[in-house]
Amino acid sequence: MPPQNRLTVDEIRRWVGELPLRRGRIYHKQGRLVYLFRDGDTLRAAVRGNAAEPYRVWVRLVDGQIAAAQCTCPVGAGGHCKHTAAVLLAWLHSPENFRPMPKAAEALKDASAEELLALIERMLARHPDLVELLPNTGHHGTGHQGTGHPGTGHHGTGHLGIT
Repeated sequence: MPPQNRLTVDEIRRWVGELPLRRGRIYHKQGRLVYLFRDGDTLRAAVRGNAAEPYRVWVRLVDGQIAAAQCTCPVGAGGHCKHTAAVLLAWLHSPENFRPMPKAAEALKDASAEELLALIERMLARHPDLVELLPNTGHHGTGHQGTGHPGTGHHGTGHLGIT
């Protein structure tokens, strides 16, 4: 069930502040939002900023109000930035543009082995720490077991779960 849209501009202003709200309005009007998804009570988006790669934003809503947020921009700790403001303004004005987050199995079911390997390479380039999930990387059985990755079923064993 999607989060209730009880959000107001005042709530967004309280979360991000006046200046990020103003700048977020500009980003929203300029169409800098690359993708918009909702995953239960969480909004997920990418916003083109000044960096080469879009910034990734997530916002958790509880009872339609902002409960937590994060952005990958340099000032995005806690989601108090213009990118988060742009995402929240998009949710406020056009919640129908937020598509349900696709499930990995469904999205990848028709991908070839080459496409899957290329995807994994792109993911590793973006998040090098994921290498510890790969088999045969020297991390298997080296004390990483039991560290766990919440909700993934992976426990630092190096097993990807791909058959």
